Amino acid sequence: MIHEIVNLKEHFPIKNDVYLECYVMSNYEEYNKDRKRKSVIIFPGGGYEMVSEREAEPVAVQFLSADISSFVLRYSTTPNMYPVQLLEGLAAVAYVRKNAERYNLDPKKICVCGFSAGGHLAACCAAFHHHQEYANQLKVTIKDTEVNGLILAYPVISMQENSHEVTCYNITHGDKKLMELLSIEKQVTDKFPKTFIWHTKEDETVSCQNSIDLCKALEEKHIFYEFHLFEKGMHGLSLANEITAYYVPKQVVKEVQQWVPMCLNFVKNYI
Repeated sequence: MIHEIVNLKEHFPIKNDVYLECYVMSNYEEYNKDRKRKSVIIFPGGGYEMVSEREAEPVAVQFLSADISSFVLRYSTTPNMYPVQLLEGLAAVAYVRKNAERYNLDPKKICVCGFSAGGHLAACCAAFHHHQEYANQLKVTIKDTEVNGLILAYPVISMQENSHEVTCYNITHGDKKLMELLSIEKQVTDKFPKTFIWHTKEDETVSCQNSIDLCKALEEKHIFYEFHLFEKGMHGLSLANEITAYYVPKQVVKEVQQWVPMCLNFVKNYI
């Protein structure tokens, strides 16, 4: 396995030192020779105030165990705001794609995965990856920043109705035009990738209406999506098991633990 930490600022013209932790499966003559794997870039949550470790390495290991190479982006937080984090997310995609041969990856099967506010960042990457202005700022092509699949866990989607106030303020600083632009349910086009989403009805921090509204937009644009709405569970469950639980037993929800095999099935069969 290749395990390394890369400072994306050394590869792209971005504002801050931003680190991408790589968990990459190796190939050997004895087995896996010439295999090209799918990959997932994980954006943990934290309201754009911090980057949660509960939604980082433990999640990466789940993908890695299924032979899907994983990357965790520890993106910039407040007082940084749009477009800083978006450029960092797209830089991570471009870095993974540019290093696909070294990492034994399929450059056409790169997913982004986000939790809560990290879900908003992942959804932004999915919505804007084909915009030339961001590629120009990173000095790459729009092919380099292409997102092939999207995975969202209890995401913040809207910056208007049903939004998460802290996340919204930290990324927009109350700018009405940015709130409109970064409401991703309004930014779905035919360039939006296949999407896997899960949420819980009991989430009192980020309303499940965020995910429902995104699904409606995906349906209208005929974008493939898979949506799981679980009855029980608070916000921020991560793996919903003892490994990632901070509050026991509140963050251990057996039913919700099924999102992991469901998601692995999505990546394996649809990306």
